[in-house]
Amino acid sequence: MVRRVASRVVLAGLVTAIALWIVSRTDGGGTVGWIVDARAVAGDATAIEVTIADGPRVLAAHSGIRLDAPIRLTTPVPRGEVTVTVDLTTAAGARRVVRTARPSRGATVELLVGE
Repeated sequence: MVRRVASRVVLAGLVTAIALWIVSRTDGGGTVGWIVDARAVAGDATAIEVTIADGPRVLAAHSGIRLDAPIRLTTPVPRGEVTVTVDLTTAAGARRVVRTARPSRGATVELLVGE
């Protein structure tokens, strides 16, 4: 009885490990680092919102009022082209910066806003 239960536990663990390995291979695995640097507009802007999207799927988002340091985000490796949207709130009104990228596994993408 104990042997039967133990063998089933081992088999279930093996199946889970194989399934996780398959998902990591087909989903790209790994991560991509993102750095959004808006220090050049820190004197004019009062708030920032960053959205990183892979088509309709949002991979990461950030909202804040600190612009004196770069924003660092990490996402899974995207399946295709990624859209990075940066919305700034300034005294003169709203400003939107949109960029696209197609990063590979382990890459770090840096976006300089205002330069």
